[in-house]
Amino acid sequence: MQVDEQRSRVTLSTKKLEPTAGDMVRDKQLVYDCAEEMAERYLNQMKERQESLPKASKRKKQQAIDGLGEDEESPSTQSASAVEDLNRMRVDIKKMTIRVGQVISGVVQSILTDVGVNVTLENGSIGTLLTNQISNERDFNVDALFSVGDRIKVILP
Repeated sequence: MQVDEQRSRVTLSTKKLEPTAGDMVRDKQLVYDCAEEMAERYLNQMKERQESLPKASKRKKQQAIDGLGEDEESPSTQSASAVEDLNRMRVDIKKMTIRVGQVISGVVQSILTDVGVNVTLENGSIGTLLTNQISNERDFNVDALFSVGDRIKVILP
């Protein structure tokens, strides 16, 4: 999970909500209609992968999920409250708690051709939906897929 805490900006994804690869490009509404189910599948896959890892790898995987880099403090060296926050895999942004794997509604604020779109989330925070997180399909035009003011659903990967 990537978070720019100064700007309350998070990296978002719609690719993880696709029932089949390329659905976001072919039928956005299908992706939005299946968003909750696909988010649950995504969380289950993350849990299964973590459970299949050896114990030491699980700790590294959890740190990756929680957003800790190799040069950052591990949970064992942080305060108890910080560890609790990491274990819940959530980030507080402008008084709204957003969890990894949570589906969030937002409105497209700007289109950054060849980069992605900026989305204002329900709580007023800004998220960035990068082109590589829009769809598993690689051949699409961001300008043709989104317009400023579009109401979309995204997931916090």
